[in-house]
Amino acid sequence: MEVENLGKGPWFCFICNRFFFRKHIFRNHILTHTGEKAFRCEICDKLFGRKCYLVEHKRIHTGEKPFHCSVCDKYFGHRKGLQMHIRIHTGEKPHVCHICSKRFTQYSALKDHFLTHTGEKPHPCSICKKSFTTKSSLNRHILTHSAEKHHTCDICNKSFSSQSGIRRHYLSHTGEKPFACDVCGKAFVDKNRLTAHQVMHSGERPFMCDECGKSFSSKLQLRRHKIVHTPSRQHVCHLCGKSYSRKVGLQSHANTHVSVKPHACIVCNRSFLHKKSLVRHYMSHSGEGRGEKNLSFESLISNEEKGINNGNESHLDNENYQYRSR
Repeated sequence: MEVENLGKGPWFCFICNRFFFRKHIFRNHILTHTGEKAFRCEICDKLFGRKCYLVEHKRIHTGEKPFHCSVCDKYFGHRKGLQMHIRIHTGEKPHVCHICSKRFTQYSALKDHFLTHTGEKPHPCSICKKSFTTKSSLNRHILTHSAEKHHTCDICNKSFSSQSGIRRHYLSHTGEKPFACDVCGKAFVDKNRLTAHQVMHSGERPFMCDECGKSFSSKLQLRRHKIVHTPSRQHVCHLCGKSYSRKVGLQSHANTHVSVKPHACIVCNRSFLHKKSLVRHYMSHSGEGRGEKNLSFESLISNEEKGINNGNESHLDNENYQYRSR
């Protein structure tokens, strides 16, 4: 360590070319280069590189909270904790994601958020090997492996390890969706799902595939896309051996081995394997793209819905399909 004592001061650090005018500050600074931790907590034996860090740490044991928020009277053990808290009142969010421009109060929150773009999940569960983006998410997950589930639903007796878990569960009984999109009015059970939905309206595609660079508006879409890059196709047809990366692909393929074509046209009774094939077929009756004016597509759908309401559930279920002319 190249350190030169210039008489009584100032002191100069040859590592980072800085001058210091107080000897104790200079001594503490040198420890940042050596990695030495000379200050030990006599309660828990934890080591610190600077005395001020030790003083702050000891407040964990004493419960002392000398830093006071003048707005809400909340107290903090560390000055930095107070500084972070004050941003709640001021609304300041100085840390910005350069991918989606989302802003955060704390730098640590920005770092956690950035992992949602990279897909990295550095916190694995030691029990089931499932990985998580943040340590807090991992800690919440670990509770699911614990036998201690003190929060029980008084409707169905299902138990949960956290208060927030049972609160979310109650919504499945009430049907309440308190988080509504201010653009289209669609409502969601929790705020995270609303946030993911709102990205669709903004046109942003913040989730990028690290294999091919293709971008998606949601993490779920990215996860589904990534399957195409993996050679593993775990869904195998037991009749012909053909394999698929997604279960829905196998289910659709399985229909080709049977004579059942569950999607029947209400006009000519022709049947189809897939609903999308039926929708395309309806164009031949509606005259779309051919200059004919037989039956409108809307009337066919209307008649179809009437058939379903009368108990004749044939080929279009309750899903909504987007109609596209060829």
